[in-house]
Amino acid sequence: MTNPAPFGIQRIEFDDFVLRSILSEDVDDGALAWCRDKEIMRFLARRAVRSGESLVHLINKFDGVERILLGIFDRHTQNPLGHVEFKQSGGNRRTTLSIVVGDLTRQRQGIGRKTILVASAFAFRHVGANKLVARIFSGNVGSLRLFGSLGFIEEGILRDHCVTPRDGLQSIHCFALFATPENLARAMPADEVAQMPNASVRNPQLTYRVFYASPVEA
Repeated sequence: MTNPAPFGIQRIEFDDFVLRSILSEDVDDGALAWCRDKEIMRFLARRAVRSGESLVHLINKFDGVERILLGIFDRHTQNPLGHVEFKQSGGNRRTTLSIVVGDLTRQRQGIGRKTILVASAFAFRHVGANKLVARIFSGNVGSLRLFGSLGFIEEGILRDHCVTPRDGLQSIHCFALFATPENLARAMPADEVAQMPNASVRNPQLTYRVFYASPVEA
């Protein structure tokens, strides 16, 4: 339903997980069931959806070019775990990122950290972004700590910027990650790491593999 076809990418595998397009059968199987959960969605700018039809309508808004939606799945069981969203500002080489780990039984297991690392590499290496942006509600303490630990720099705070049903007034912390050599080295394609002549520099935090829908060089 949403497809990063302009980049030729079919799926991205890393550790025990895979990022891929959300399909109609995934929705039927509840891949985005957490989008209906107010507790899980409380720290996103949009509200939880109420029906399956609303969910399909939401997914169809992602065109695979300026807005990309990829599901996070367990690579072995194919169980849905969450999703990651990209909003492109291609002319400015800027990408806005948001992530949800929707399976409550799998939270606090490093899925968010690993997905952000790979999502950053995807934006920098495969989309051509120079700056990755994350906007985080002040009440989302876990995400504030997580993005900060991954090298995101807080550029500013939009104070008392939103009113949410549960948490009331929320400030928004604006974080950014830039395509510096250090940040590019955090997550790298496995093939690129294998081709490095000096084994001593093969030390990314995470490696991943990109699989293309057509024969395109990684």
